[in-house]
Amino acid sequence: MEFIQIDVTGCRVTGVMTVAGNLGPKHHGVLLGRSPLDGLVYIAELVNAGYQICTFDEFKFRYQQNGSISIEPLEDPESGIDNANRALGEIAEGKKSKYNLLLNNNCESFVYRSMNRGSSSVQVTTAIGALVLVASVWILVINRR
Repeated sequence: MEFIQIDVTGCRVTGVMTVAGNLGPKHHGVLLGRSPLDGLVYIAELVNAGYQICTFDEFKFRYQQNGSISIEPLEDPESGIDNANRALGEIAEGKKSKYNLLLNNNCESFVYRSMNRGSSSVQVTTAIGALVLVASVWILVINRR
């Protein structure tokens, strides 16, 4: 599938997943550009079922009811087409296609790989840190009794 570069090609797009709004988990994708065939803007994403390409309107329909859709500007605007091509390349190769929230192969880590930022997931790291903190406090409280 070919895409025409637009001003947000290669940017990360984020949608809110739950009614918790911006405080809750978010879904991430990479904006690919506009299709010359139908004129629609497309997004690459990694979901539980694996890789998929959807339209921006489909993405918006799934997540907008929980909060706003955000598009993160690129630090280097020249990298946009490279980011989109890396996302499409990973989809074509099918590597790391098995979705795994805890082993850093989720939607956020897919986007970070496409942006050449490694393969991390801030959401997972934050959640694990919060669990460790809660468990530590709980153990300290139990031991004081």
